Amino acid sequence: MSALALFAAAVVAALPVDKALFNPHPEYAGAKGAMTCTNGVFALAYDFTGGGHAVGVEFLQDRPVWAERVLFDACVGDRQRIAVVARDSAGQSFYKPAEVVAAGAWRRYACYLSAGWRIHWGGPDDGLPRPPFTMVSVTLDRMTKGVPGPGEVGTAYVK
Repeated sequence: MSALALFAAAVVAALPVDKALFNPHPEYAGAKGAMTCTNGVFALAYDFTGGGHAVGVEFLQDRPVWAERVLFDACVGDRQRIAVVARDSAGQSFYKPAEVVAAGAWRRYACYLSAGWRIHWGGPDDGLPRPPFTMVSVTLDRMTKGVPGPGEVGTAYVK
C-alpha cells in the first residue's frame, strides 16, 4: 500500500489527500516550511534554524473515523522522529512518537489509536481516547530522545 490509511477491522479508509494541511506547529515558535503532494507522496520541507521543532501534515476527516490504527510510510533524516497526533470526538489530542530506525530509508509505521499515547491535551484532558477521531496528523519532530537538536533545513517524505 502506498497511501496513508486508517484501518478499522477489514475496512480501509484512505486519509483525504485533498483535505491535507501543512502544520508548522506554532505552539513551538520558529519552524518554517511548506508541503507539496505529488502522486500521493507528501514532501514536508522544514527549516528549524529560527527555532521550533515540528512540522506536520494534518488530515481532517469529513466524517469522524472509527479506526484501530494509522498505517503510513515515511522517509526522514537521522535527527528526526515521526509522531502521530490524533484528535478524538471530545476534542482531546494525543501524541505518540515512533523512533526512526534507518535514516534516509522508507519505513512502514503503524500507530494503534486505542492506547500507548505519550502526551495528551485539550478536551477533557484525561488521557482516555474517545473515538471516533476527527483529525490525524503525521508529524516530523526534530527532537532526539527529548533533547532539541541544532537548527536545520531539509525535507521529509510521507506516503
